[in-house]
Amino acid sequence: VIGIPSRFGVTSLQENRRHGVNQRLSKLCREAGIHYVEYKADRSRICPDRVHFNEMGQHDGAGMIFRHCRNFLL
Repeated sequence: VIGIPSRFGVTSLQENRRHGVNQRLSKLCREAGIHYVEYKADRSRICPDRVHFNEMGQHDGAGMIFRHCRNFLL
């Protein structure tokens, strides 16, 4: 399970909510024996809309997911 990524230009309330959801999700995953990962993209990996990943962000995120999952492929 992948956590909700950071966003830029949001209020502290919105960021606190995102962080809280990720903390609860991480705890639920731990309790269920499910792996939880979080992708922390910097501003250079986000589109001008401040929500979606640009090509570099998509590449980095996909690489992170692959590196995590490849241990389970063999």
